[in-house]
Amino acid sequence: MSRTGLNSLLIVFIAFLVLLAWVLRRDVSQPNFVFTPEMVYSVPYDSFSANPVFVDGKTMQLPVPGTVARGATFFDFEPTEADALRAGEELTSPWADESMESELVLAAKSRGHQIFSTFCLPCHGAVGNGDGPVAKRGFPPPPALSAESGLKMSDGQMFHVLTFGQKNMPGYASQISEDDRWKAILYVRGLQDAAVRKAEAEQLTRDSIETGRQLFEKLNCNKCHTVSPDVKPVGPFLGNIALAYTREQLRIAIEHPSKTIAEGYLAQVFLTIDGRTHSGFVTSETDEQIIIRNTDGNEIVLPVDDIEDRRTLEKSAMPEGLIKDLTDEEIQSLLDYLKSQASEAAPGETVAVETPENPGSDDNSPDENN
Repeated sequence: MSRTGLNSLLIVFIAFLVLLAWVLRRDVSQPNFVFTPEMVYSVPYDSFSANPVFVDGKTMQLPVPGTVARGATFFDFEPTEADALRAGEELTSPWADESMESELVLAAKSRGHQIFSTFCLPCHGAVGNGDGPVAKRGFPPPPALSAESGLKMSDGQMFHVLTFGQKNMPGYASQISEDDRWKAILYVRGLQDAAVRKAEAEQLTRDSIETGRQLFEKLNCNKCHTVSPDVKPVGPFLGNIALAYTREQLRIAIEHPSKTIAEGYLAQVFLTIDGRTHSGFVTSETDEQIIIRNTDGNEIVLPVDDIEDRRTLEKSAMPEGLIKDLTDEEIQSLLDYLKSQASEAAPGETVAVETPENPGSDDNSPDENN
């Protein structure tokens, strides 16, 4: 048979199959023919189907009263506030023993992290601040685990809350095993310890800043310097000084004020033709007049024609040995105070420290009049 004849035969055969499929098409309103009914229809009663064998007509029956699941332990507490307090007194975490091997504790805490991330994080947040995704979408947020109520809650009481729930929080006895509940509590304690340490560190910093503020005033630093942009300074402005200089540079500048004097703050002395002497920092200078700011913060205008003599002092107006009687802790508090006054600068932004002769200039040398 030629190729043309074979192709023609195949076309006729395909057309026949299409016609046969159309003639014998299935009635979609009727079920298909079942070849193996035993695999389609269950021989026993399904779990949620009606059952004429039992009096209540249900296939799924409750366990016999008093039945205890294999491996389960008896929890003799009720979901009440009184029993929550009793659980706090009677229950002890199996991970409370400090003599346990660190590897076991770390493994338990890792498992507790998994349980916390799965069941607790949606409401409590990643670090327990009550800012989880569920709370952010309108559900009443739980109190932070680092709050006083959470810190005062004993392990047993926390176990009771995990088991039965509390207020808006549901119980997790059916979802989390007893062992995993204790491990989740172990992880929560780790979060609380970190929060407590952070809070204590922040309080120490606040105390140090307050001590530094008192020293700033006691040493009369505020007589020449200011940390407020609204107050006209006599010496360099210190509100953003910590953004320009490191703590070590600031300390050196305070201990040795004449080592490197900031631009524009070399004190100058002027003798006028009337025999009077004026000293201070030059804030403005033209061919007709020179304006200086004295140690009282007052500006004095000196006509150039009235100036008989002019000298620049080599030493800083800031006294030497200002902090020689301070302890190292007190010096650190003073530096903490200066650092706390610094406003935030954008990443990579050059921080400028203003000087009288060049406002907004960027001087990379330590400011000795700190």
